[in-house]
Amino acid sequence: MKKLVSLLLALVMALSLVACGNDAKPSADGNRVTLTVFAAASLTESLNAIGEKYMADNQNVTLVFNYDSSGTLYKQIKEGAVCDLFISAAPKQMNQLDGTLKDDAEKNPDGLDMLLAGSRIDLLENKVALAVTDGNPKGIDSFDKLADLLKSVDVKLAIGNADVPVGQYTQKIFKFYNIDETAVADKLTYGANVKEVSTAVSEALMLKFKSCLVAAVVIGMPVIVQQIWSFVSPALYANEKKLFAGLFFVMLLLFITGVVFCYVYVFPLAVDLFWEASDGVATAMWSVKEYFNFVLSFVLPFGVMFELPVVIYMLARHGKVTYKTLSKNRKYVILVIAVVAAILTPPDVVSQCMLGAPMYLLYEIAAQVARFVKPKQRAEA
Repeated sequence: MKKLVSLLLALVMALSLVACGNDAKPSADGNRVTLTVFAAASLTESLNAIGEKYMADNQNVTLVFNYDSSGTLYKQIKEGAVCDLFISAAPKQMNQLDGTLKDDAEKNPDGLDMLLAGSRIDLLENKVALAVTDGNPKGIDSFDKLADLLKSVDVKLAIGNADVPVGQYTQKIFKFYNIDETAVADKLTYGANVKEVSTAVSEALMLKFKSCLVAAVVIGMPVIVQQIWSFVSPALYANEKKLFAGLFFVMLLLFITGVVFCYVYVFPLAVDLFWEASDGVATAMWSVKEYFNFVLSFVLPFGVMFELPVVIYMLARHGKVTYKTLSKNRKYVILVIAVVAAILTPPDVVSQCMLGAPMYLLYEIAAQVARFVKPKQRAEA
């Protein structure tokens, strides 16, 4: 095994000096060399292990790895990214850089010549493999069985995008079995590279964990609040206990209002915006995990920010802010609200405005509340 690894190391290092046509540059001391390796994401673990062994044996060499889909790496090299070695998961991306094929419009459509002559070597063979979740509940043991299930029952399949090798291989399999990709689109989850595809196999299980965690927090909230109250209440006076009990009810109501407002009004607008933005450019594909995370990233900030009136009320009650102060600094508050909305929401103007506008309205309501709040008098010594 050690001899095999050493041989592969020698091949990889020999290629690294020439593959992308960028000469490796020694550092100022003339001894140390940094090599930039672009490699398919499926090789991450293997190349990391090989790289560590090689750098341990050759301490004057530093390897810098850039892992991504072969299609993405090809585009980066084409656009001028520094690369000493390119290890592609498929010949297609290598062909597009190979000057010996520049007269072949099908294999090298842009006529690029970015490989050092004679440096190209086919190291490994790539094969598509099926991976199933624990227990294999659908009984998938072959591509034939998978094809039958895709055509007949509800089965989920994680595949690569069309611009990466694993996605291209899958399209060939679909063609072989006469499967229309668009017809089974609701059963597919797409990944930008093979690492994302392999991760998606466990998506259903992880989603169950997340869903159960959120449900547990919501259902167990009364117990959580009761425990917090049991810890805090002994330090409060009777009138303070009444105040905090009322504030808790208001805080809960405001949080629920913020979440419902977001999910019913803001979230659909944001989804429509993203969907329309992709029209003509790409097909928007949603996985269950991405949808779940997307919803949480929207509704939770709204629920939290709807607590603004309670925060200002507490500050006013303790004499930290007054109505006059809030009115005088309104322009700064608007700026802060805009920044907070930009940070807490996904990067689109609609969702930012939909959070910022209610926040400002709540601020004005809180300012009016502060006008009638009498600051708590400190007890004289």
